[in-house]
Order: sequence, then C-alpha cells, then structure tokens
Amino acid sequence: MSEALRIKQITQTTLGFPSQWEGLTECGQFVHICHRYGRLCVHLTDKEENLFTPQDEIIFSHDRGGYGDGEISTKEMIEITKGVLNFENSSITELDDPDRANVKANPVLKGEMK
Repeated sequence: MSEALRIKQITQTTLGFPSQWEGLTECGQFVHICHRYGRLCVHLTDKEENLFTPQDEIIFSHDRGGYGDGEISTKEMIEITKGVLNFENSSITELDDPDRANVKANPVLKGEMK
C-alpha cells in the first residue's frame, strides 16, 4: 500500500483483552482494528453483515508484547499504524469508562455509523 488509508470514523468497542476499534474508511470500507495475544491487526471488508471473518483482508499486522498482552490505547494504536492508516480529520470515539472494558458498543452493526 503506497498511501495511508484515510479513516473517516473509528469507535473503540472494547478497552482490552482484546482492545478493538471498528469504523469506516473514506472510501466506504469497514475497518476492524484488534490488539489480541500481543498482535495488532487491521482488517478491511466491503460487507457490513458478518464483519471480520477469517476471509477478510488483513492489511497490517504488528507484534507488540507477548501472548498474554491484549490491551493498547487508542494513541498507541494510531502511532503503530501510522503510514498504513491516516487518522487526520477522523471522528474518533473512545471508551472512557473502565467498567465498560468489554462491553460491545458497535455503532457499525447498529447502523449508527454512516
């Protein structure tokens, strides 16, 4: 990929174990970013239903930490994916309540993200 993929909207859906974000690119593809088992992966798909199956395109993978590592901040994720993803002018929504760490708040699946 020669130019970084521009992210339109991204929402953090879980804080840790795994840390996850879901959103849309400027060209309308769905993006899923997941940090699990010490690996940060970025997945792309054109379909909204049954998001992020093993057949989805992994456009980036980065080993960070060990097998038991499943937590990363949004700031760290943006830094690691720099050059692959462009978050400039993106709408970024983060979870800020540690009690909601693994509550799925998926605006893409709920149709709230257009």
